[in-house]
Amino acid sequence: MNLSKVKTESFAHKSIFGGNNVDILRLDLIDSEVSGNKYFKLKYPVEVFKDSLFSNIATFGGTYSNHILATAKYCALHEIPCIGIIRGDGFDNSNTTLSRAKELGMDLVFVDREEYRLRDDKDYQKAVRNKYDAYVIPEGGKSYNGIIGCMEISNLITDNYDHVFCASGTGSTAAGLMLSMKDSIIHAVSVLKGDFMRDDIHSCINQVISNSAESTSLLDRHHVYHNYHFGGYAQFDSTLVDFTTEIYQESGLKLDPIYTAKGFYAMLEHMKSNDRKENYLFIHTGGLQGVEGFQNRYRTKLF
Repeated sequence: MNLSKVKTESFAHKSIFGGNNVDILRLDLIDSEVSGNKYFKLKYPVEVFKDSLFSNIATFGGTYSNHILATAKYCALHEIPCIGIIRGDGFDNSNTTLSRAKELGMDLVFVDREEYRLRDDKDYQKAVRNKYDAYVIPEGGKSYNGIIGCMEISNLITDNYDHVFCASGTGSTAAGLMLSMKDSIIHAVSVLKGDFMRDDIHSCINQVISNSAESTSLLDRHHVYHNYHFGGYAQFDSTLVDFTTEIYQESGLKLDPIYTAKGFYAMLEHMKSNDRKENYLFIHTGGLQGVEGFQNRYRTKLF
């Protein structure tokens, strides 16, 4: 992966930001498939695999999972056999995400929803390791090594910001930013329905600090939002779809309605309620490969 492609773009001149200084860290430019934060979540787990005795890498995801495709591409680049355990009924040629993952060499194993719910269970993961002789990367790359990788995102941020916004699915990216960015307030915007994201981020931070009280103290400096899920993960919401299209028409910036559009929406809402003009950074964590699947599923066009 070529991190030299990453750039920070200034959007301060756009009227939608109401006079605030807004920059966007374009992690989506790293690669079209190992996109955004996925590179940082996979970097160290793959290095650990190389030093192990396992024959394969196995991981978990849905039928349009960015993580599944990113893992398939990253493993292909490193010539590592990999297995995707997919929540679904079976392979569908019209699914561009899984078709590309298969083309890259990933073996796809489909399981029902009941079995997929066990994906974070330690005994189930052990069974997967034994069955496939596989080093297991948790869903979304949520692991100690993935969090350590996400801490390195801050190395690409050269200016000082009052507020840093990012979308959160597993909490590992937000945890990495909170652990590494001491002078900014991190705003983690959950894309999932429910109020568990703060606990998930706390758990991620605690994997690195190993002290629950210190983890809580660090997390208390930052903000976690549970009210911008727009119905839940990958759910259709006309307000969000219209917003995604409007941002593109206004600024030329492409966001995906599953992750980054929700984080961006929350950032604009924060600006409206903030009396001060401050410096904002939005971290574009990728996910654009999923736009085609979203458009096909809901028969709508975003850009």
